[in-house]
Amino acid sequence: MKSQLIFDVDSHVTETADIWTSRMSSKWGDLIPHVVNSDDVDYWVVGNKPMGSVAASSYIQLDPETGKRRRLPPSEQFLRRASFRDLHPSSYDPNARMEVMDELGVQASVLYPNLNLVINDLHEQVDDPQYKIEIIRAYNDWLAEEWASANPERLIPVALVAYFDADVAAEEVYRCKEIGHRGLVMTGMPQLHNKPPLADPYWTPLWKAAEDTGLSVGFHVGANEGIMEKYVNADRLAAEGSRRMGARTVTEAFLDNAASLNDLLLTGILPKYPNLKFVMVETGVGWVNFCLQSADYHFERYGVRQDCPEFTEPPSYYFKRQVYTTYWFEKVDPFHVNNIGADNIMFETDYPHSTSLEPADVEWAMREGMAGISDEDKNKILWANAAELYGVRTPALAG
Repeated sequence: MKSQLIFDVDSHVTETADIWTSRMSSKWGDLIPHVVNSDDVDYWVVGNKPMGSVAASSYIQLDPETGKRRRLPPSEQFLRRASFRDLHPSSYDPNARMEVMDELGVQASVLYPNLNLVINDLHEQVDDPQYKIEIIRAYNDWLAEEWASANPERLIPVALVAYFDADVAAEEVYRCKEIGHRGLVMTGMPQLHNKPPLADPYWTPLWKAAEDTGLSVGFHVGANEGIMEKYVNADRLAAEGSRRMGARTVTEAFLDNAASLNDLLLTGILPKYPNLKFVMVETGVGWVNFCLQSADYHFERYGVRQDCPEFTEPPSYYFKRQVYTTYWFEKVDPFHVNNIGADNIMFETDYPHSTSLEPADVEWAMREGMAGISDEDKNKILWANAAELYGVRTPALAG
């Protein structure tokens, strides 16, 4: 019997120290993001402002004794502070990552940035449009031309959206399509970044560019300004301790993306751009059915069609036509698949975050996590949906 193909639609890359120093104009001097070591911790720094540890969201450690990878103990997993040498190379080296993918049984992985980069709005540290686009382009070039080029059929890059300016963002989308990106990633709550909300016509150039290029838009959990202050602070730490605070924060961050989906469903973007796809990344499945039912119910109660005639169908219709969510650690029953749609769920490992899967976890997800799901639907969730969305060929399998 042939093996099941697995497409991981959410994995993370730890940015290497020279991404910006080797690509941005020297005129920016110390404002170019660079790495400084302090007390044996490697920090990203802009000017004299620390932006967080390079290891803030990488929880897979290099065991100095065995040279193998190991997961950090729970007491060390939240807001990790470490140096590059503490990280397993799979965090920042594409060839080492593919070795881990082989261990996980994963054929292809979508590459998202280090969470620390997104949270801190690195490109917003200098109020100059040229600086901002150089930050974005340097990252997008590095991911496509250095990382993903190691194996373009296995390593699938998604580009950062330059959402500080919708017209500039559109230009960058077209450019990123040309250099090999297969999707996009941006915040699902631009209003928290001092930009107009999703429903505002301001974003029209971006949505048109994404639809023109066929690049899906990923709303990744955690890409919202103020998440650390909202969920992580001194009062919380004193009351809960780091373990409880970490466990609580993860789930609350997931549910932020539920709010982003609810927003998206009622913006009118989906009916206006019928070929534009969205992915709710690293947020799970169980909450989606309620969100769809609530959106449909209140769509009718508030008579939304009177103001928005582009809605010829209820919000859930457009979800099933154009939106995906992701599955990794939950128990997914036929109820979820039947109500959300087997065509709208994709699989992820979240490597190397705290919630990421080990080989045994992947096996559990395939066998027990989706027990009761038909083989046809499992294949859609584990491979076929993502392969179609990201334009990846199905590799030959050994018998």
